[in-house]
Amino acid sequence: MRWWPTAATCALATGVAHAKEVVLYQPVPDWVKPAPAITPAQLTQSAPIIVILDTQQRLKDGQVWRYVDAATRVASPELLSQAGTISVPWQPSQGDMIVHRLEIVRGGERIDLLAGGKRFTVIRREQNLEQRELNGQLTATIPVEGLRLGDVVHTIISITNTDAALKGHVQAYAPMPAAPFRASFLRTRLLWPVADAVQWKTYATGAKPVVTTTGGFRELVVEGAIPKQPELPGDAPFRFQRPPIIEATSFADWAAVSRTMAPLFATAGLIAPSSPLAAEVTRIKSTEADPVKRAALALDLVQDKVRYLYNGMEGGNYTPQAPSQTWSLRYGDCKAKALLLLALLHALDIEAEAVVAPMQAGDVVEGRLPSAGTFDHVLVKAKAGGETLWLDGTVTGTKLADIRDTPAIRTVLPLRTGGAALETVPFRAPARPTAEVTIDLDQRAGVTMPTLASVTMKLRGPGAAMIGLAATQATPDQQRDMIQEMVGKVVGELRLTQQAVAYDEASGVATLTGMGIVSTGWQHDRSRKRLSLDRAIGDVTFEPDRVRPAWRDIPVALGAPDRIRYRVTVHLPRGGKGFELVGDRELAEVIAGRQLTRSVTLTGDRVVLDDEVSTVQPEVAATAIPATRARLVLARGRKLEAVGPADLLSHATEAVEAKRSGALEPLLAAYGKAIANDPEDKDVYLQPRALI
Repeated sequence: MRWWPTAATCALATGVAHAKEVVLYQPVPDWVKPAPAITPAQLTQSAPIIVILDTQQRLKDGQVWRYVDAATRVASPELLSQAGTISVPWQPSQGDMIVHRLEIVRGGERIDLLAGGKRFTVIRREQNLEQRELNGQLTATIPVEGLRLGDVVHTIISITNTDAALKGHVQAYAPMPAAPFRASFLRTRLLWPVADAVQWKTYATGAKPVVTTTGGFRELVVEGAIPKQPELPGDAPFRFQRPPIIEATSFADWAAVSRTMAPLFATAGLIAPSSPLAAEVTRIKSTEADPVKRAALALDLVQDKVRYLYNGMEGGNYTPQAPSQTWSLRYGDCKAKALLLLALLHALDIEAEAVVAPMQAGDVVEGRLPSAGTFDHVLVKAKAGGETLWLDGTVTGTKLADIRDTPAIRTVLPLRTGGAALETVPFRAPARPTAEVTIDLDQRAGVTMPTLASVTMKLRGPGAAMIGLAATQATPDQQRDMIQEMVGKVVGELRLTQQAVAYDEASGVATLTGMGIVSTGWQHDRSRKRLSLDRAIGDVTFEPDRVRPAWRDIPVALGAPDRIRYRVTVHLPRGGKGFELVGDRELAEVIAGRQLTRSVTLTGDRVVLDDEVSTVQPEVAATAIPATRARLVLARGRKLEAVGPADLLSHATEAVEAKRSGALEPLLAAYGKAIANDPEDKDVYLQPRALI
């Protein structure tokens, strides 16, 4: 039973490493207001399974003390199994774990699980190593001996947090469970000295905190579950989400957060003369004089020579490790990589600063209270050659051609000793396509016959490096399955005759190639055979649901900047005689936030299409939704098609003609290769017979 309930998480939050790595056992502190005692009326079958969930936090003297009283009724065999062991994770570098009470309530009987000197066992297990995280977290566990169906497991525990990196500031996040969540007793309570300038805010609809002053402390209380929260459309921008939490902070504004965190990323003296990093600086200076090219070389060094590993140990969540250590270890997290990149850029005489970003929260940060805990990522904003560059050391494969691309982040906070306000990151499509797809469709045997297809996909960005890993580590069968799946997304189910995958580190490009046979894409419509050629309009998805009155003013989020290019060649039968193109042969417009461009030619028996789709806007305004829908409908009505002549042969006649002319031979040869490539695909054995 993973007991400790979570509120908001912060990938950057940490504290000073002074607490002992042992569990403490102490009475309930006097500032706590105890929950009512458990009564038999709370233990009936119809009563809520959660008997008590009481969360109280005190913010004082730079420390957040979190106290939780939790009681759960074991109402089923499944819960009996889950509750058999209590596990509580905590971060020893942040503070203490304190046990106040651990018991089983059985009717009117209370069984002390700590009687006779029984204690929690403390273990260290890095559960997130596969996600490249080393957090230093400890887990305290204890078996719940003698537990029976119908018992209540009652646990009262505190965890303290003192964060030296925040220079005495405090920040806290408290969850507010919403209906239909049920508990016999449910409370959220925050407490801080009246003299302290603490702000608080709740975002949930219908929450009604009660704030009072008692004993020199301001007290905020929410009792019971808050109303069920309004639903939002799945394509709503982040800033419209209202997390069911209360947050409190002693930061006066975002400038205070910026000033507090800025010293963590000061670079003076971090690259020692004659050190290995100094040698890298000298190498870059001697290689390039242009500041943009120097920035690209420094970024390449951080991205490709230092692997990512999150380090949350010994105060490492806010405080980055030194660049010399990062370079020596050849690993670091976003903070370490950002500081290393900053030190290199400053040594190269390039103006740069660290900026923190909310990767998980998106633009919702603009409506949040100022706190360091809002952010979970660090990158670098640089100015080189009169240009602003957004450089992320945790991404892989960024090359000089991509150096001006912007990250998929809307809002950042620059870290400056004088403080700074939130800043909006420009939104623009990548300089190079994130995907270039080249498709060759050989239909010379006839439009009713299967198609010989060749697909090459060139992919850039973080995913490309993962594919590069597959190129060296995956088995041939795994490579084939991966290529079949990815290629199938653009041409349909492809029976592979040949495949390959490769990764070029110099360009950061992964290349997948698949050749094989795919069913014909020609359809009989309006007395003619037609093949849809469109790769632009078909890639635009825009189906916002704004029927509910409460949703009508919500824009449509379009996702991260992106750019995809398709080059399609179709080889037509009969030398192309009688074939024509209908629909939009040229495109140069923005629809639903996507820039669409197209050129197409029909020469002899070859159609050559070049389609490109670039996401150039972060969202579509609510007022523009009807017009955007209408434009997309009109564009789809003018979709580009290749149309065959009216006298095209039937399938049977076409097959006979293909066999007579020799056009069937390449298909039969391809099926032979497909059988050899995947002998266990039984269906492929039947296709040549069907053709003959």
